[in-house]
Amino acid sequence: MNLRSRLSMALIPALLCLACGTGDDTETAAAVVWIAPRPTLVLAFPTASPETRALAASFLKLTLEYDAAAAGRLDFLDHLQRIATSAEVGRLRESTRAHLRWAALQARGEHTKVHVDGVTRTASATATVRVLVRLTVTTRTDFATIRTLEKATLTLVPSAGGWKVDHALGAGL
Repeated sequence: MNLRSRLSMALIPALLCLACGTGDDTETAAAVVWIAPRPTLVLAFPTASPETRALAASFLKLTLEYDAAAAGRLDFLDHLQRIATSAEVGRLRESTRAHLRWAALQARGEHTKVHVDGVTRTASATATVRVLVRLTVTTRTDFATIRTLEKATLTLVPSAGGWKVDHALGAGL
């Protein structure tokens, strides 16, 4: 059952309650509508190593979080040098994230926050590791606050200092 059907069905009892008043003008009908709680953000992901989780969270926060009033459109690229390969930084320079309409975001006072909900690591026969991440992106503007659930897939490669992100896919990357 899709969300629209659930919402419509949740409103039916409230409408029936409003319609079944006694007709007394002194009576005020207070409609209470219960809609199923929002999906939980705590997901059952298999445990990833602390190093892998930290790298994924750091990379996604650096690439997706911004405050348009305080930062420039491409400022995020400077912070990625230590955790991403040069090929990935070059690819991100041409990504959707790098081509946001910054003047419009500044005019709206837009800023985002990222919360990593879960990280899982898939098995690989090669030296690379694929990491699947579920995250919540909260965007605030002068007009509204919007929360979206996103998925990202990161490919990690070994480097001298541990791991680096070699490719990222999803969540506007």
